[in-house]
Amino acid sequence: YKNLLGITLGTGFGAGVVIDSRLLTGDNGCGGDVWIMRNKKYPEMIAEESVSIRAVRRVYQELTGKDASSLTPKDIYDIAEGTAEGDQQAAVRSFNELGEMAGDAIIRALNIVDGLVVIGGGVAGAAKYILPGIMNEMNRQIGTFAGASFPCLQMEVFNLSEKEAFDKFLEEKDKMVKIPFSEREVHYACHKKIGIAVSTLGASRAVALGAYSFALSQLNIL
Repeated sequence: YKNLLGITLGTGFGAGVVIDSRLLTGDNGCGGDVWIMRNKKYPEMIAEESVSIRAVRRVYQELTGKDASSLTPKDIYDIAEGTAEGDQQAAVRSFNELGEMAGDAIIRALNIVDGLVVIGGGVAGAAKYILPGIMNEMNRQIGTFAGASFPCLQMEVFNLSEKEAFDKFLEEKDKMVKIPFSEREVHYACHKKIGIAVSTLGASRAVALGAYSFALSQLNIL
């Protein structure tokens, strides 16, 4: 894999894209700007309104009907875990909806980038409640006016945080195909697949390593 979509879930909704092992900056420095994609639930809004710290708080407040302005995502996570007082079901659904909205934007990006996905950021600590929403969204079907149905992604998606899914992701189903009118064979990747992983580096270390790697790449350009 030489292509990567790095997602940050925190104060806002950010992303970085690596194409053929090189960071995509874009001609205007806007490469990877997923935050401004259309919001699935509120098409007149940006995606970040449903994929951010404020989104978790807003959805929890909507579901409970109680003021949640003083709650942090960590507070809502603790409620979801059952270690703090509050509506546990609403807390879980708040993170799950964030995952669904993020998943919609990730689908759009992956249909262009076609690479692995790594999720980080402050809210990623609640990945156990976010990833189900992402995975459900990425495994949905889309259709045509003629009645045909297709997966929204051409690639099979694996949650690499789960051992069983990780082991299946590592299985090789590729084969060699003979070139017509020739004795030669070529490698055929018949199983299109991508994986989603959660970063364990922490935001500070991830940023430092990324900046270091980018600096080295710029030296090579020079």
